[in-house]
Amino acid sequence: MIEIAKLYYVDGLSQAEIASVLHMSRSNVSRILQNAIASKVVEVMVHDGSMAICNDLAKKIQSKYGLKRVLISTSHADDNRCMAIVASLAAKTIGELLDENALIGISNGALCESVVEYFPENTPFKADVIQLLGGTNNRSGQNDGQQLAFEFSKKLKGNGYILQSPLMVKSKILKEMILQEKIISDTTKMYHDISVCLMDIEKTNFYISSFNEHHLSKADVLQLMELRAEACLCGRFFDKNGLPCNTGINSRIIGIELEVLEKIPIKIGVSYNSKNANAVISVLKSGYIDHLIIDEVLAKAVDQAG
Repeated sequence: MIEIAKLYYVDGLSQAEIASVLHMSRSNVSRILQNAIASKVVEVMVHDGSMAICNDLAKKIQSKYGLKRVLISTSHADDNRCMAIVASLAAKTIGELLDENALIGISNGALCESVVEYFPENTPFKADVIQLLGGTNNRSGQNDGQQLAFEFSKKLKGNGYILQSPLMVKSKILKEMILQEKIISDTTKMYHDISVCLMDIEKTNFYISSFNEHHLSKADVLQLMELRAEACLCGRFFDKNGLPCNTGINSRIIGIELEVLEKIPIKIGVSYNSKNANAVISVLKSGYIDHLIIDEVLAKAVDQAG
């Protein structure tokens, strides 16, 4: 524990780097670091000097986009450390918002994975978790929606509900047929009962040369590039004005529908790094989130660009 704490807090290695050096999983490193704080091996001091600036900035963004709450964490030059700081704040916030027997929805993404890692093991209540959208490939992974729903539900001592389908299919007709399958419809009906959802706000990143590794086809990518898609939220693409890129792609997505998402009481969007500023602004304009958790550098970029 002490060795890992020194590598992380003194030497500045990321959790992924420590995991590689010590030949263990990143989730184990994360748990050990959390235990180091809980057992007082590590004591974290937060100086409030920058908090007033962050609070003022948070209120400004909150007011401008009509959000219920904006939380801004400190930033870090190392991407992994920055993501961890935002994830830790998001995990704490979700813990405060959840009620006994709540149903929480979760999307795919590395930041959502990190939030689950930082969520405490021993919660005083039980809650269920449900996957918000289908899978993008046939390889298992920590930031896959099914795995995240499973890992998160274990920490919440509840049930994990998964969506046994791909994120995108070839036609609207095929989508409608799949949605009629009982194993799928039983899951999608539960979307109406979600009280809190956590979604990774992602910047679009299209590479035509490697489109075959993406769930999108080459034609889909070209169309989204032409429409200048800025952000992806729950598998849906949005332009700079926050409008869905209705190219026929959305009609082939299997996951929570936007009209259902809109009615969820608490919709949390998380992101970090100033490179995601335009994506965050796009999602804020869309109106599909009402809670935003980001780092300070990204918050300033959102404020300046918006």
